Amino acid sequence: RYAVVAQRGSKEVVREFVNDNRVKSMTEAIAEIQKMTHMEFRKKITEIQKVSIMCLIRAAKNLQERKSVNSATVIKIICRNCFTPVAMGSDIQLLDNSHYVNVNPNFEIYYNTGGEFHLPKTFEDWEPGCIINCAKCNLQWGYQMK
Repeated sequence: RYAVVAQRGSKEVVREFVNDNRVKSMTEAIAEIQKMTHMEFRKKITEIQKVSIMCLIRAAKNLQERKSVNSATVIKIICRNCFTPVAMGSDIQLLDNSHYVNVNPNFEIYYNTGGEFHLPKTFEDWEPGCIINCAKCNLQWGYQMK
């Protein structure tokens, strides 16, 4: 046993309370498991694994449904400041499995370039170019890749 010296209701007291409850719950769980026969234990593990797999399948299905709700051709990308439509979802492509880029050559009319941008560190697969801003309201959007 040990004593915790802390202010009533502080994070430390709450943490100790949670830890005490975890120890109590673990002790009860271990006792329940030790009461089970080997067959009951295996059956319970199998049930838990089936439920887990079903949850993973359901989550993957939900994710796929959310992804396919809107076609890329109907999604409009707008400036978050002036709400000017600047691109379509179909203009955006994944490059090298890591960077989303706008591949529409007409995109240039919707932005202005600022000065060169230098980061204190370097990256293997890209380096920043100029800062890009909305052509209408001048909101900074990000950086061009060199």
